[in-house]
Parts: sequence; structure tokens; C-alpha cells
Amino acid sequence: RDVIAQYRRSVEVSAIAVHASDSDVDVTLRHASGPNRGPVRSNSPVTLDLTVRSNGTRHVELALGIREGSPSPIFVVQSEQHLVDGHQELCCRLETLPVPAGEYALYCTVLDDHGRTIRPWSPIGHIDVDGLRLAPTPTGVVRLSPVAVESAWTTTP
Repeated sequence: RDVIAQYRRSVEVSAIAVHASDSDVDVTLRHASGPNRGPVRSNSPVTLDLTVRSNGTRHVELALGIREGSPSPIFVVQSEQHLVDGHQELCCRLETLPVPAGEYALYCTVLDDHGRTIRPWSPIGHIDVDGLRLAPTPTGVVRLSPVAVESAWTTTP
């Protein structure tokens, strides 16, 4: 599993380098942090500090997704943004990060105001998450996404 994770990360690092130079809009993850600029933890708020470079002023739809291994993201968040020509900082705050401990790739795509792709869906950085560990699933049960959900159980007589 560690070898596969290392390979996946090397492929994504290469993809970050390729997509950073061939788009009219470039987005990179500058820093991911938990509460009080601390480590990112499962089921806690997280702040994603992004650097955006745009060749021109434009209105866009920016989408971020977090994924682990498979091409499909665990979840996606989207926001309409007004980009200025040049560089600007953008911050995305997630109130709760519903993933277990592990290493995740942060992906991004940018669409123009007509829905056309300006920046294709590709990795912009990595996030290391501390916290909850997923329990193994029962035999015969397949987990579609590694989502961490805190639960409290009670028994009544």
C-alpha cells in the first residue's frame, strides 16, 4: 500500500507541474491548515489557502475536490469567483473535513461563465490529514468513499 501511495503521489506531482504552465488560469495550494493554523484533522474545519494566477480579468466557477487513489473525488465544493489579471490569494474554508487520517490530493478545475473549461481537472497540491482511522468493513461490504463520520451509540434496556 505504501508503494502504491508513493507512486500515486509522484504521478500527481508531475501532473501539477504540467498543468501549472499551460492554462490561462493557474491555481496552486499554498497551505492547508486546521483550527488556529494547526494541523488538518478529520471532522474539523480546514482552511485551504490558494494562489491564483489569471491571464486577464474574468468571472469563473472554481471547483475543488479531494481524492484518494481513484479518479473520482470524495467530495467537490464550488464557488463563483472574480479573478483579476495577475496573481491573487483565495481562501476556501471547509467547516468539516469528512475524511479519515491519510494523504489526499486536492484537485481543481476552472470554468468560464459559459461553462467551458479554462483549467482542466487536475491536482494542485496534497493534504495530510490527522485524526480518525477507518475501521475495516465487514466481509462482503464495499466502502465507496473513505468518509469519516463520528458517531455516538447508546443502549437502552
